[in-house]
Amino acid sequence: QLYLSVDAPTPETMKELDRPIFPDFWDRFNASVVNMSKRKGRTVFRLTMIEGVNMSEADFVHYQRIFEMGQPHFIELKVLTPAFSGRKTNLRISNVPRWERLVEFGKKLALHLSEHTSLGYEVACAHKHSGCLLLGQNRFKFEDRWRTWIDFDKFNKLVLDTPDTEVAAEEYLLI
Repeated sequence: QLYLSVDAPTPETMKELDRPIFPDFWDRFNASVVNMSKRKGRTVFRLTMIEGVNMSEADFVHYQRIFEMGQPHFIELKVLTPAFSGRKTNLRISNVPRWERLVEFGKKLALHLSEHTSLGYEVACAHKHSGCLLLGQNRFKFEDRWRTWIDFDKFNKLVLDTPDTEVAAEEYLLI
């Protein structure tokens, strides 16, 4: 699967967080988002959630634009990992969201996307120990059960049998 880090929902926040070296960083990011939408294989947009920075409900409309453009199969929300020593940063331990806050934000984001887009995301799974919440497109839910795991044997066979063809995400789900 192919990941894209979505560090921020707006160019202003991304500039503040990432301190990009290219002046056209937002255009480059958006080009990557569009390229992800062209992929048949599994795509995941990974958001590192930072309390007080990119977890406002006002950001939903900005995330929505990015997700509509990129149409990721999955959206992974991860709490900020506190590794601030030795770096010049304004981030503090208070910017690490509590687990309950991450879950609440993820559920509200999924609801917003379901109400305002045709993408249809829901919470597919949660792993408190890792601080990760996975939103999945509803097409990966069968008979009320999420199919988020990869059948690697099937995937490898498909790739080896059709080396010039990109394998679609639904073709190698672990059933």
